[in-house]
Amino acid sequence: MHFVFCPHCGSKLIDKEIGDEGKLPYCSQCEQPFWDMFSPSVICAVINEYNEIALLRQNYVSKDNYVCVAGMIKIGETAEETACREIKEELGLDVIDLSYINSYYLDNKQLLMSGYKANVIKKNFSLSREVDSAEWFPLSEALSHFREGGIAWQLVSSIIKCQKNMVNTDIGVRSTAKAIISYNNKILLNKCYDSNNGHYYSLPGGGQNKYENIYDAVKRECKEETGYDVTDIKFKGICEEICDNEDTKINYKQYAHKLYHIFTCTLASENVNQPTETDDMQISCEWVDRNKIENIRILPTMIQENIKKLIEDDKPIDMGSIHIPYNHG
Repeated sequence: MHFVFCPHCGSKLIDKEIGDEGKLPYCSQCEQPFWDMFSPSVICAVINEYNEIALLRQNYVSKDNYVCVAGMIKIGETAEETACREIKEELGLDVIDLSYINSYYLDNKQLLMSGYKANVIKKNFSLSREVDSAEWFPLSEALSHFREGGIAWQLVSSIIKCQKNMVNTDIGVRSTAKAIISYNNKILLNKCYDSNNGHYYSLPGGGQNKYENIYDAVKRECKEETGYDVTDIKFKGICEEICDNEDTKINYKQYAHKLYHIFTCTLASENVNQPTETDDMQISCEWVDRNKIENIRILPTMIQENIKKLIEDDKPIDMGSIHIPYNHG
């Protein structure tokens, strides 16, 4: 907004040289200059752990293109607080990490927009009344759903470009903790199925959280997937798996390169609770006799090939590295 009249006394303003600012609207009565005003706002690319972006339909904004989460900064809020609030209000999602990308000026609405990348966990949307619909799309497809050159298009373009530039410097290894849980001469395994790998078994365990130590990851993952508390955790081996499938590399980057840390452990108690967070491919948990463990299909194959050594040898072993055609749990 460009001031023509003084908002205090109503006098018509004159142009006056004000230092390095050049000519500004100036009130001779109040002896005060007035800078042009514009509204501060945010725009957010909301991205989940599968490298998918949440795109919205808001018909009052555009009936032809999808949009990103956006909103005005309220008095007393920081831009970061606004970003988190708007994502919660419009999609019902909680932000776990927020990264500033760039600022953009929308001239026709006189908006200064701070652009952010917001990482969230993929969940069902809880839409506000302002949002007509929302969908998850692979980030690589997002630009085709925006008006080319628009601010959402510019923001997501920057994020995609940044990811491509990081390919050679950020290898994106997922640190994974897996547990061999022994009890009464049996081993606890997850029974799994996915369309690419069919039926198979997997050791309980999963990805290590940011700033979480690997031993705590073993305890948490076992509790989430099996319902058991474990103790006597001992490191027994390591192996690496790299998925060559291009779709996985692009859309599920964090699952394409895994470093498995294998541990043996025992039950802290025979008491078992309902699992709280199983993997999508996990069907059930089964206790398998140790003398049958070498005859069933376990993924990764390196664990299956070395399962006896992992259980019985005192020294940790390096099981090597392999490339695989499809990712698995």
